[in-house]
Amino acid sequence: GNADAYVAAFRHVHDVMTAESPAFRFDWTSMVPDFLEYGPAAYPGDDVVDIIGMDVYWRDAEPISDGQWANVLEPTLQAHLRFAQDHAKPVSYAEWGRSFADHTRFIDLMHTWFSQLPGTGPGSLAYQAYFNEVGLVDDEFYPYDLDKLPNVKRRYIDLFGPS
Repeated sequence: GNADAYVAAFRHVHDVMTAESPAFRFDWTSMVPDFLEYGPAAYPGDDVVDIIGMDVYWRDAEPISDGQWANVLEPTLQAHLRFAQDHAKPVSYAEWGRSFADHTRFIDLMHTWFSQLPGTGPGSLAYQAYFNEVGLVDDEFYPYDLDKLPNVKRRYIDLFGPS
């Protein structure tokens, strides 16, 4: 809710860390629900951001529907991609995952999304990482642990490989 303070804090951390090592790379990341509303105003600037990231989860007991993908997630992913391209940055998905129920459709959709990104240049995929959190207490969003979601785990391995 305070974009100016956030930008100042990000820039300060950037300056402190790069004073220690100019080799650091900085990934500015938002979550899907917040990006459209807060993301652009909280962008710290091209001079301090190397990668523009987004965390993406599907936390519903049911598989994601065509409408939910087309009307909720995909428009935000598209806006994130355009934002990264407008700023000549690659994208990342440092956390993404399926929780709560063992349905695989979200894994398929994210794989398709990743495969459609540009191979190089602005908007290309810098990296992605499935959020395979092990050992958290089950609550309304957990587990993400792939060992507790065998169908999701099998599909993830089929599409992305074993590690």
